[in-house]
Formats: sequence, C-alpha cells, structure tokens
Amino acid sequence: MSDNDLHAVLLPNRDPRLPPVWRVPVHRQLEGIGLVKNIYIITMKTDAASVKSMKHFEDGLKAPDGDRKDWIRLGLLEMTPGDYMFARDPNRSIDPEDDVFILLVTGR
Repeated sequence: MSDNDLHAVLLPNRDPRLPPVWRVPVHRQLEGIGLVKNIYIITMKTDAASVKSMKHFEDGLKAPDGDRKDWIRLGLLEMTPGDYMFARDPNRSIDPEDDVFILLVTGR
C-alpha cells in the first residue's frame, strides 16, 4: 500500500469545474493518527491563472437546495467522521509530504 496509490472516486453528475477526488489507502502525513476512515485527495492546478479561474467559479457557488441525496446526485462527496482530505497539485509535486491538509470531519 502506498500513499500514491490513487483510486478515482466516481461522482456522477459532478460539475467538471470542480476538482477530481481520489482516495488513497494510507497517507504518510497521518501516520500515528488513531481514527482514520477515508483519505481523499483533490487534485488541482495552483498556477496563478488556474487559481484566478477557480476563484471566479467559486465566487458564484451557492449551497444547492435539497437534502443529502440531492447533493450526492449532483456529484458532491459525502464525507463522514474520521475522513480526511488533502489537496495536491500534480504539476508541482506528487510527493504526499507536499500535499496540503484541508479538511477533517470530526462529527455531525
């Protein structure tokens, strides 16, 4: 098992402007952490033009109407307590040590 063993998370109907989501079985930044359920990595470009484009898109986002099932139908990822998420720019580095920790789900 490797923290570069990326498995695509299939999220039907996901807006193509949102970053793809990957799952890894382990992550070296989480070594020694007791409760780890799922580890996700989103990949995104971090050059100035890409960040500006993403910001423009994100500025127009609003929480969708509906319940949990509606959100899942829109291709949004359901996370549960013990799930972690990191961000990675594969154009800069694929070393997990360079991943940026962005989210831990602690409860409901």
